[in-house]
Parts: sequence; C-alpha cells; structure tokens
Amino acid sequence: IHVEDDDVHGTDAIGTSLVLAKAIEKAGYDLVISGMASTDGTMGVVPALLAERLGVPQVTLLSEVSVEDGVVKGR
Repeated sequence: IHVEDDDVHGTDAIGTSLVLAKAIEKAGYDLVISGMASTDGTMGVVPALLAERLGVPQVTLLSEVSVEDGVVKGR
C-alpha cells in the first residue's frame, strides 16, 4: 500500500504508522511485509508501531520469507 498525501508529508513515525494502519485496515490483509529501509528519521520503528496499531505480532530482520499452505516461515 502506497499512501500519497501532501498532508502527511514530513510527519513523524507515530503519524506515519497511524496513516498506514488505517489504510491497511481499510484494504484488508493476511500478512503485512515492510521494507528494511525507511524514511522515518532512520529510527526503523514504523513496522513495530504498525504491528502494535494492528494488534498483530511482528518479526524483524528476516532475510528470507516463505508462505506455504498458510504457514509463514522466515530466516
């Protein structure tokens, strides 16, 4: 999901996680994967904040991910 809105340009990590959570909830999801790099002031906390807002567990720093028969595996 890519959110493009001039009103959120320059927001902080907390604001970014809120906007993303609302967009993801609206779209629906089974699995949320975020990138390893961010523009959140190089804090790297947006994925953790997003997981908290969505009420789902998180796994960080995976180098490999596979989904087979409804099971997610990572390394």
